[in-house]
Amino acid sequence: MKSKKFSYIWFAPIITLAIMLIIYAANGVFPFGTATTAFSDGFSQYTAFLAELSNKIRNGGSLFFTWHTGGGQNFWTLIGYYLMSPLNFIALLFPAERMADAFSLITLIKPSLLALTFGIFLKYTYKKNDLSIVIFSVLWSMSGFILASIDLTSWLDGILYLPLVILGLHRMMNGKSAILYSVFLGLTIISNFYIGWMVCIFCVIYFIYMFISDDEVVFEGITGDDIKTEKVSDETTVDIFGILKKSYLLNRFFKFFVSSLLAGAFSAIMSLPMISTLSNTGKGTVDDAVFNIHGNGVFSVLASLIFPFKNTYISMASVECIFCFVGIAALILAVSYFFAKGISVRKKIGNFMLLAVMWVSIFIHSIYFVWHGFGIPMGIMYRFAFIYSFVILKIAYEAFCELKNIPVYGIAAGTAFAVLCTVSIKLSKLFNSVFYSGRLIIAIMLFIAVFTAILILAMKKPNLKTVLTYCLLVCVVIESVVLNFKNLNTLNVQETLEDKKYIDGFIENTEKSDRIYFSNGQKQKYRDMLMYGNFFGYNSLENYSSLADFSYTLSITDLGTYGNRLNYQDGAKEQTPIFNMMFPTNYYIDGTGRIDESVYRTKLSERDGYTLFKNNYTMPFMYTVSNKIKDWDPFAYFIVIDNLNEAAKAITDTDENIVSYNNPSDFKFENCVHISAVERVEENGNDLPKEYLEYIEKRMNGYSYRIDDMTKPAYITFNSVAETDGMMYLYVDTYELTDMTVTLNGKTTEYYLFGKDDNCTFELGQVKKGDVATIKIGGYRDNDFGNGNVYGHKSNSFTTLSYTVDMDKFENAYKKLDSMSDTQMLEFEDTYVKAKVTCFEDGLLYIPTALDKGWTITVDGNEVPLYEHESHILMAEISKGEHIVEMKYCPQGFVAGAVITGVSIVILIAWAVISKKRNDRRKAAASSQANVSEE
Repeated sequence: MKSKKFSYIWFAPIITLAIMLIIYAANGVFPFGTATTAFSDGFSQYTAFLAELSNKIRNGGSLFFTWHTGGGQNFWTLIGYYLMSPLNFIALLFPAERMADAFSLITLIKPSLLALTFGIFLKYTYKKNDLSIVIFSVLWSMSGFILASIDLTSWLDGILYLPLVILGLHRMMNGKSAILYSVFLGLTIISNFYIGWMVCIFCVIYFIYMFISDDEVVFEGITGDDIKTEKVSDETTVDIFGILKKSYLLNRFFKFFVSSLLAGAFSAIMSLPMISTLSNTGKGTVDDAVFNIHGNGVFSVLASLIFPFKNTYISMASVECIFCFVGIAALILAVSYFFAKGISVRKKIGNFMLLAVMWVSIFIHSIYFVWHGFGIPMGIMYRFAFIYSFVILKIAYEAFCELKNIPVYGIAAGTAFAVLCTVSIKLSKLFNSVFYSGRLIIAIMLFIAVFTAILILAMKKPNLKTVLTYCLLVCVVIESVVLNFKNLNTLNVQETLEDKKYIDGFIENTEKSDRIYFSNGQKQKYRDMLMYGNFFGYNSLENYSSLADFSYTLSITDLGTYGNRLNYQDGAKEQTPIFNMMFPTNYYIDGTGRIDESVYRTKLSERDGYTLFKNNYTMPFMYTVSNKIKDWDPFAYFIVIDNLNEAAKAITDTDENIVSYNNPSDFKFENCVHISAVERVEENGNDLPKEYLEYIEKRMNGYSYRIDDMTKPAYITFNSVAETDGMMYLYVDTYELTDMTVTLNGKTTEYYLFGKDDNCTFELGQVKKGDVATIKIGGYRDNDFGNGNVYGHKSNSFTTLSYTVDMDKFENAYKKLDSMSDTQMLEFEDTYVKAKVTCFEDGLLYIPTALDKGWTITVDGNEVPLYEHESHILMAEISKGEHIVEMKYCPQGFVAGAVITGVSIVILIAWAVISKKRNDRRKAAASSQANVSEE
């Protein structure tokens, strides 16, 4: 019996796992410590949603919808955007408070799977089975984009299938079945719609590349006799149509088109609901000025090729880093490829075209825009960098296979380019203490020298190539460890997640439809966007998701809550009673120690620094509001106070303002001076309309300042006088200033501002008319700018608004709203809500969740249309009287998507069966012909 040759592809995932274990151990990541790779989005999004998915699977909850985030959100699309990896079932082995450890385990394994799929691509595309497969597979799994994005684990799910998609494309273009291509492209889109979009674009580019680089694809089946010419009037013409008909070009194009459509149809069960959800998000609303390469940004692009820069907030916003590192050896080989003598000009042109597309995509904004789904990304700027890395590694591998045909000057050219990239670190914006050290540069230069020597020896001494290949593998492993062992973003969240033991006791007696806000200790330097509702299974308005409804989010933040206005409303801070009334917030768990019992909030219990309050003025889950809300424009008033007043008047049909504006006074500047907003913008080089700046400065108290000594903290102090009896609030929007103290009625309270240009609303306490709050804002960001400064800009600004809620007027408004209807909740599940609503006047049924057309609302058994208000708050017309209201949910596009996916699966299966039978017949015919020939 003939034994099968051992496949080298299995070495790559094992070695990758060993490298990751070393990196984990060096950083104290689970299971070697208490840190987690769930950094930033990994913790505040992926881990939170993973906990929710685990909870639903364990307890039989619906995968379609969750009330545990954002006031209610389509969970099916959250799964499609964040949670489609089969490895996520590991989370079922961990309780919610250990979900960050489950995340670390998942991200430990994923790079090994990436190495495996890339190895499969190399083995079956290039018909190789040697150690070179291991080297380049490890380089792929340890590439810059992979490690920089390790906390964005769903991206890795999409990237995992890319090599198999391209392998399937090769097989299809070589005359084999297109099923592999269709299935894995469909799985890529299902795994992550965002990455899937980019892979689809790359498939079109790669399809064109194959026509450019491969004669067989275009001219296979054509003989000299087929190129018929006809002489007409001394001119010779070629029968182009005849050639195209005879060649495989049209056949391949048709197969590519059909199989791509099938891939899209296969993914429809996830993609159609996703398209519906994405249409309501804030994609494409980011100011794109930050994301354009300019000045010395070219050096940043080059530097990104030589070192796997750490994904930090600096690199995500203000530094032009594209995370395209694929190893120094691969960089040298990719350049030397174009000097190889044994590679056809057509192939070189094709590969250069692939690189050119990547370069053009980096520098030409309109093309960059297409890659990112016709939007400007927030965070990592060049999210197609993994495709750039794939192209470089592909070219490098082809060069390695033809190493004997590469002249020494070709290797020298690659080495020179690597040195240029190293020098670019110093010349680029990446040169600061976050990324750079002299020892790093020395290490990179040593690796360049070692890899150059190995490649030249392997080229000059073919008989030593096997030994030198082993040496190359060892050096690649060392490089991966040395350049990455401290280049992993980590976070220690164990203390934060221990909150569960307190929360469980607080929420055990609440109703299923109740909403709870949680605010943890502000002395932590980590942002309060942890979405505890997902972690611990209670309903919350907290949300931090790329799929958040933009209009709904903007409506909420413009009513004074804390949050980023772009595409999410994150975290929980002190809310105004108007907000808590409009978006029923039944309970408040405070971990800051700042919140006291008041006229509208009752303390229920307290333990270990956490206090549970019940809001006294809150409406039921659904209620009736005045028809006047139709005239409320939630975006017409930039001032929080105006929005609070107008919203309250709209829902109650009254004309009385509830909130009063407090004028700040007696400003004092310490280590800084007051300047105009126009001066500040001119100094920082921004381009904003003068009218807008003057509006901010006058109406919203936007105070610009110039720092005297940038190495010392600066402070600004002012007073705010209460205009009426009630509860005083302070809205603050500042960049770089992080500390605030407020002295009111003899009590001084400390606050932490995030200093990242986020709006925060703080409750200062109950006041009498004429009471004075003394507010001091200052400090500096906990950041090292690499030059001894504690500030990034000499000039900056902050915006503040002080206002007081008149509790008597508020109570009158609440009573008016409460008298308009009476609601009795009958059933409350993830996708089904039933209530008896008695309306005492005609109006709109108001349900404070985002308008999602997946909801069907029936009143007394009759479906009623959803009222599409600008705020995107879910509403429907309702008349006076007693009604039974039912709400049913199915993600928009799910039914159609499921049918299309089912049909496509049937077609793919039928296609596979027919292809197999056809291949069997061909093999039988070939075998029969061979037997006849032998006879």
